[in-house]
Amino acid sequence: MEKKEQEMLEKIRSASEELRVPESLEPARVRELLEKHDREKQAGRSRKQGKAGRFLRSVRGRQVTALAAGLALVCLAGAAYTLSVRESGGAGEADSEAASGAAASGSGQSSGKTGEGELRAAGSYDDVYAYLEEYQEKQEEIEESSGIWGGAQLESASGGATSSSSGVAERSQADSASAAADSGADSYSGSYSDTNVRQAGVDEGDVVKTDGRYIYTLTDEGEITIVDTEGGMKEAGVISEDRQILEFYVADTRLMLLAGAVNDMGEYTDGTALVTYDISDRTEPRKLGEVTQSGSYRSSRMVGDYVYVFTTFYADMFAAQEARESYVPQAGGGLIPESSIYLPETDSPSQYLVMTSTDIKAPDRIADSKALFAGYGELYVSNENIYWYENTSEHNGFSWEYSTLIRKISYKEGRLEAVAKGSVPGTIDDSFSIDEYEGNLRVVTTDESANGLYILDPDLKEIGRLDNLAKGEQVYSARLMGDTGYFVTFRNTDPLFSADLSDPENPQILGELKIPGFSEYLHPYGEGRLLGIGMDADEETGATGGVKLSMFNVSDPADVKEEHTLILENVYSADVLYDYRAALIDTDRNIIGFSAYKGAQEKYYLFSYDPDKGFTCLLEEQVNGSSQRAGRGLYIENVLYVVKGNIIESYGMDDFKKTGDIIL
Repeated sequence: MEKKEQEMLEKIRSASEELRVPESLEPARVRELLEKHDREKQAGRSRKQGKAGRFLRSVRGRQVTALAAGLALVCLAGAAYTLSVRESGGAGEADSEAASGAAASGSGQSSGKTGEGELRAAGSYDDVYAYLEEYQEKQEEIEESSGIWGGAQLESASGGATSSSSGVAERSQADSASAAADSGADSYSGSYSDTNVRQAGVDEGDVVKTDGRYIYTLTDEGEITIVDTEGGMKEAGVISEDRQILEFYVADTRLMLLAGAVNDMGEYTDGTALVTYDISDRTEPRKLGEVTQSGSYRSSRMVGDYVYVFTTFYADMFAAQEARESYVPQAGGGLIPESSIYLPETDSPSQYLVMTSTDIKAPDRIADSKALFAGYGELYVSNENIYWYENTSEHNGFSWEYSTLIRKISYKEGRLEAVAKGSVPGTIDDSFSIDEYEGNLRVVTTDESANGLYILDPDLKEIGRLDNLAKGEQVYSARLMGDTGYFVTFRNTDPLFSADLSDPENPQILGELKIPGFSEYLHPYGEGRLLGIGMDADEETGATGGVKLSMFNVSDPADVKEEHTLILENVYSADVLYDYRAALIDTDRNIIGFSAYKGAQEKYYLFSYDPDKGFTCLLEEQVNGSSQRAGRGLYIENVLYVVKGNIIESYGMDDFKKTGDIIL
């Protein structure tokens, strides 16, 4: 199975558990719209109503299939389409991308060049409505000229699957040149692990957290259970909401959870809520405040005392001009100000990325909000800026050209400000392929023919590039660390490239190492070492084998060496390959942990690494518990906890023997 197919299936699996069918796609609502169209067709109403009719005629054919397959799958179509489009390129996919390509060509961003510019704010809500009317007319022209529905419409019809990717950051950030295998309790008193995050200093929500004494876990029953680990494990308290909890944060005596928004009647609305609890008394958590915003949950971050929440809101294309709440997103109970809504060029999708910030010390009001029209994309959040990037495509008369549109929003102490937009050729594999360093943005991309590395200045203007790299291969992973960048491409073998980025205007390839298989996830592992987790593969056919661990010696970036490898036989999938939050990696304690699938069983693996002996498996235990989410590993002092929903199991880190468990 190809990488993007594996990734698509995993994202669909993880997204489906937190999926809510948008109100606009509820069966009753669909029937209502179709019946309305039939009435309007018979009545021969105005041109604008005819526009709605033509839209619904096109929707009807797709909805018959979608409803038969289940509306939940429709909500995931946008994610699946976006993941699969990069694997295409043949004539069979051309039609399904036509409208998406036309949208890209009208955006002012050329697929083959790096473009830049300012984000344009709406002058009034009338500007927003005028844009939506113009957008709808453009889509009619595309439909009438091609007779098909392209990627932009497919994304609009979908619910936009939530994909919240994260990595594992440790409490102790210092790298160790030779991590000790000894992990005695005396050496680690008061230490504990934290969620592995993409960017140090930028926290991410998850389904399991610890503060060094208590473990917080989201169970399948929709509750956050608090477990006290002092003197063994015992249940201390529960946070329960009459709605679906998606993920949460813990900061001192505050717990902030993300959930679906509900109205006064307790009914779901098309919105997302950030709910804050006081947990100073873990036995009796107390709700402090709640704020809501329009749209389905996409992701969030916490920096300092502020939580930043990102949602996707779909505008009602047929709303009357005075019904602003139908096509303008809300935040904190009111419409987002028109000056905080950023319009695209005329052919961008009819959906918003809604961004808000909330101070956890003032959890009943939103500090700031912004909204920008955007297609299906992903987030990268640095320590100072938010980058939203999305794929676009354009047909040059012979083939499809792909590019990535990037928009930049700065944030500081809860204040959000639009900064710039730009684009680069090709598409981005994941958030590790985009990285901010000393004010510049470094981006690794891949396309149908080759790969490239682009460096953009703070205004997202290109100042340096490396292109035409590894022709015929695809970027599978990247890690950009300081003045050096590493990225892996794959076809049948795994070239690990190293690049000198010290001169942003003149980046240079330093070295290339080819080995069997590929690394999906790269993680710094002490001074001069880089850990790779991926899959083994046949050098002739490219067929994948078991999960593979590689340790690269990068002390000389121009001469990278693979020091040791370990292949897990009959283990063909691991959650860390799709969600970096599933990894527990601590160089000081010399542990590498993640859950993986051996046959039908989910197992938790823990490894250590020795420069002379290579990898040693310290633990291989079946993961128990009721949850669609992958198991998580964490440690508190000298105890390892494996957590999955309603079951927590503990192991001593001296001998890695089981010491206890609790069923919640």
